[in-house]
Amino acid sequence: MVPTDIEKTIKFEPSSSSLPQLLSESGYDTAAFISSNPNLIHYRNHFDTSWDGTGRSGFTDTGPFGEWLERGNRLLRLKSKLNASDSITRAKDWYQSRESPKFLWIHLMEPHFPYFPGLRRGADVGLFDSYKASVKYFKHKDDKRSDHFTTRELETLRQLYDKCIDYLDEQLVNVLDIVEDDATLVFTADHGEEFNHGLIGHNQLYDEVVCVPFIIESDSDFLESPDHIRQVNIVPSIAQIAGIEHPASWEGVPITEDDDRVAVLGTTNYNIGAEGRASIGVRTADRKVIRHYDIESELSTGTEVYDVIDDPTEQNNLLKENEPGPEKLQAVEEREEIVSFLSSLAQHQMGSVIWGLTAR
Repeated sequence: MVPTDIEKTIKFEPSSSSLPQLLSESGYDTAAFISSNPNLIHYRNHFDTSWDGTGRSGFTDTGPFGEWLERGNRLLRLKSKLNASDSITRAKDWYQSRESPKFLWIHLMEPHFPYFPGLRRGADVGLFDSYKASVKYFKHKDDKRSDHFTTRELETLRQLYDKCIDYLDEQLVNVLDIVEDDATLVFTADHGEEFNHGLIGHNQLYDEVVCVPFIIESDSDFLESPDHIRQVNIVPSIAQIAGIEHPASWEGVPITEDDDRVAVLGTTNYNIGAEGRASIGVRTADRKVIRHYDIESELSTGTEVYDVIDDPTEQNNLLKENEPGPEKLQAVEEREEIVSFLSSLAQHQMGSVIWGLTAR
């Protein structure tokens, strides 16, 4: 059976305190600057100061015509609704006006569709190709199968994505310029983008989506962490650096502590099947297991197993017949944690998107 609590949105448990709330209670001045991500708006009340750029449309018509007019304007300029420069400028102003201790969260959307790196970088890719591929993506935004696109359009989208990363790298320098030498810096992402498994975006549980950067710089005596950590351990690690004890209700632990749990992953994709497909999986140091469920029937529709050491792009499913069943997996590799996981999938509780892995 598919886990019954998989939903389209992520909900924060109201009885649990968040990191910015704990920091504020401990005397920190906290702020969030969020670049036009509607999924994060409900977090703004957790901060002393927040800004998400909502209501910034240059058009008075808020109906469908105004929406398409604004979208066309941004497409021609290859400029995001709220780009990194806008958010970072406001974040810098806040940061430089506050005394320590202070906590700043900047959420940037550049490595995310629409892949709008600006006209100059778009010209490097080719403006005609950039416009054509972007329009095609908008046309198929509810059905992101890669077979809707030509090989050239797919390559154009990939190049635009890379250009967005280049732009973001350039903007991050402006943040580093204002940060004190003894400040703790954490850089990570909630997901990557996929181009190699039949869909475009971040719809599935392959490493190109769930394995993301994690960089931390701190004066604290941090032990050397393993090659991969779980994202749920990042927030407790920040709390530890700040000298704050995190609540027992938090799932994660600081990365300085032993955590031998495997990374549990989950997502829903409403473009596959009549009502959509739910996928949940587990990743160890050398194996990835993904099991799919039909949302309408709640029945398993297949299992994929990958050797992520010998097959890092996850192209060779070790269960080639793609039939579910722990006994088939055990025949491939007798790993107790994987077999146990597959035997108890229905007991795992997770939201619609729980990205569980980061690469240091």
